Amino acid sequence: MENSKAFLDRDVVAICEYITDYCQKHICSSPSLNIQNVRSFYTFLPELLVCLFGSPNAKGFLQTNLQSHQDLALKKLLKIHNPFFQSLMKLSQYPDFSYDLSTESLPADVRKVLSTGAAHLLPKVYSNCTVATSSSTTNSIDIRTAATIQSNLLPNCLTSEMKIQFNMLQFYLYYFANIPTWASAQQQPITNTAPVSNLNKQNGNQQILSTKSFYPSSTALGSHATKTMTSTLQSLTCSIYTEVLDEYLTFLIPISGHAFSAHVDRFFLDALTELWIRTPWISNNGRLNSTYMFYISHFVHYIVKSDLRSFVIELWCLWAGAWRRGAPVRSTEYEIYEPIERGWALFILDNIPYYFSMVNIFLEKIAMFSYTETAITGQLRILYRLINTLKAHGLISFLAAIEKALDLSLIDTAYAKELTTLTGISELRVKEKISQANTRLAQLEGQRPPWKSKGLYGQDHAKRSPVLIQSLAKLREVISKHESGTWALSKKPSRHLQGLQEAYQIFSDLFHLQYHNHIQTNQTPSLSTPSKGLTKITYAGLQNGGFLTSEELQKIRDV
Repeated sequence: MENSKAFLDRDVVAICEYITDYCQKHICSSPSLNIQNVRSFYTFLPELLVCLFGSPNAKGFLQTNLQSHQDLALKKLLKIHNPFFQSLMKLSQYPDFSYDLSTESLPADVRKVLSTGAAHLLPKVYSNCTVATSSSTTNSIDIRTAATIQSNLLPNCLTSEMKIQFNMLQFYLYYFANIPTWASAQQQPITNTAPVSNLNKQNGNQQILSTKSFYPSSTALGSHATKTMTSTLQSLTCSIYTEVLDEYLTFLIPISGHAFSAHVDRFFLDALTELWIRTPWISNNGRLNSTYMFYISHFVHYIVKSDLRSFVIELWCLWAGAWRRGAPVRSTEYEIYEPIERGWALFILDNIPYYFSMVNIFLEKIAMFSYTETAITGQLRILYRLINTLKAHGLISFLAAIEKALDLSLIDTAYAKELTTLTGISELRVKEKISQANTRLAQLEGQRPPWKSKGLYGQDHAKRSPVLIQSLAKLREVISKHESGTWALSKKPSRHLQGLQEAYQIFSDLFHLQYHNHIQTNQTPSLSTPSKGLTKITYAGLQNGGFLTSEELQKIRDV
C-alpha cells in the first residue's frame, strides 16, 4: 500500500480515495477476506495514521493548512460510514490483528498496577484490553508478604506478565484521542522527523502514545511518508479534527439513553476520560496548552449538554453514600453499611449540605410525586435511592446530632462533644466545621445567617420538616387510593401497592415518624361491605404551623 503512487506523490485527495477504494474492495464488500490483503492493510495502518494525523514530533495532514477540497476528502475518509472506519470495525473482531501498547509509554501508576497483574485496578480503557504473556525471566515474589493486609495487589501468574493489546478499531480510536495531547497539535514550527517517536514530554507529563510501540514486528516504515510538505502549519483547532470528533462523539458516546455501539462499547468514552481528564498533569504555576484545554472543554460540554435531571439522584447517591462505592444499585437492599463505625463520620461532617439542603430539595420533589401508573416506577426508584443511602446504620442519629449542633445556640452543648467523639478530631475543629456549614447552608438556601434547622432528622425536635411530613402524607394518600380504587374494583392488589406499602413503612421508620399508625397490609377491603379494622390516620405537626402540640409530643414519648 505504501508504494502506491498516491503516497509517493503525497496527494491528499488521491490518498483518501485510494484508502477508501482499497477498504471497500478488499474488506467491506469482499464475501471472504483475503489474508494477504487484510494483513497489508493491518501492517500499514500505523504508518497511515502518522501520515494523516502526525505523531508527537512529526506533522501530518491535520497539522497542515490544506485546501478546502483536501479537507473535504480527508473528512469524508474518516466518517463512520466510510469504508475505512467500517473496515476497522469488521477487522476488530479478529484477535490476530491486534497491536501491543508499550508498557514504557504508560503513566507510572498504570505501569505499577500492570506489573502486579491486578488488571481490575487499571483505568477502564486498559482493564478490558489486558493479555497475559509468558515472561522470559521469573522474579522471586514472596507470596506470604503479598497476601498480607498491607498489600491489595497480587500477580496473576508468577511466570507471566500483563500487557495492553488493542484491536484495530481500538488502536485507531486511541491514536485519534491522543492527537490533542501532542506538542505538534499546536501552531508552531515543527521539525519534521521520522514518524516513529519515543515518549514525548509536555508540561511535565509523559504522553501515553508511543507510535513505535504499536507497529507489528513485520512493519517496515517507508521514507516517502515523511517527505517535507511545503504547506504552512496550522493549529489542530483550525483543522477538521473537531468536526470528525463531533461525529465520533455522537455515534460512539450516546447521551440520550441509547445503547453504546456493540463494536466499540465504552472504549472511546474511557479513552477520552483517561487521556484528557485523568492523565494530564499540571505543574505548579503551569497550565495545559490551549489546544488541549479546548478539547477537554469540548468533550465535557458534549457530556453535560444532555438532560442530566435523571442522573441527579444517582450522582447524589455516589457522593453522599460514598461508603457504598462499587455496590450494585437496586431498590431492594439487604446489605448493612456502618459508615460511622467505619470512619466516614468526618467525611459526612465535611459534606453537611449534601445531607441537609440536598435532601430537603429531594423531599420537596417527592412530596409532589403523582405516583401514576406511567410514573410510579421511576418515582419509587428515586424514593428508594434516598432511603437506601440514609438507612445506613447510625447515619440518621449522627445527622440528628449535627442538626442540633448546627443550631448555633446549642453548639457548646453535648452535641459538639458527641461529634468530637465520633469524628476523632478536636472539639474546636468540630465547632469550626459546624459554624462554616451553618454559613454555607444559609447561603445555599438564600437565608440570612444563622441557618435554622427544619427538623429533618431529630426525633425530639419540636418542629419536623414540613416537606418530610408531606412526603409521607402523599405516600399514604396514594396507598389509600390503591386500596379503595384499583385494588377493590379489580379484586386483586395493584402491582405497585406492595412497593408503596414497603416504602411507607421504611420511610416512616427511617425518619422516626412512628407516631403515625401504619397501614394495614394483610386485609383486603370488600366492595359491598364497609371495610373493617382500618385505622384513621392523622398527621402530627399540621395543626400548629409545623410545631408539635403538647398532645402530639406526649404521643411521641409514649411510642
